[in-house]
Amino acid sequence: MKIPTTQVAAWLEKPHPEATLLIRNDIEVPQPRAGEILVNLLYTGFCHSDIHYIHGDLPSTTDIPGHEGVGRVVKGSCILILNFSEPMPYITDVEFVTLPAEFATVIPEGLEIEATAPLLCAGVTMFGALRKLEKYCQRNDWVVILGAGGGLGHL
Repeated sequence: MKIPTTQVAAWLEKPHPEATLLIRNDIEVPQPRAGEILVNLLYTGFCHSDIHYIHGDLPSTTDIPGHEGVGRVVKGSCILILNFSEPMPYITDVEFVTLPAEFATVIPEGLEIEATAPLLCAGVTMFGALRKLEKYCQRNDWVVILGAGGGLGHL
């Protein structure tokens, strides 16, 4: 695959309640550093957290939202389909993104990747559930969170 120097991205100028995303075609394709891979994103989910980032309700470290990407490694040591759903700044509303190779998760062949991307993040959902445990648990109690990866892993 020939990797372009620029890419299309959904870009946010400034988070605020009436903000909209602009489609830009001049975003530089990042180059992976040591230990990183370059992924050509094929699908991305867009969760409710992204709406909160866009509206400025939650802090964001980037002007490109998204964090539920599925794609193929195009530069690096792996060639399998993978997902990454670590917390920002690993953005997914772009065509190419770099990330640390250890943050990537292999998605088994045979899964429909267009249906997989939205399933990769439940971080804010789980955070909300954990906050509701205050009346059932005490500080430093253990809580088991079942999941198949995705945003649950960073809690």
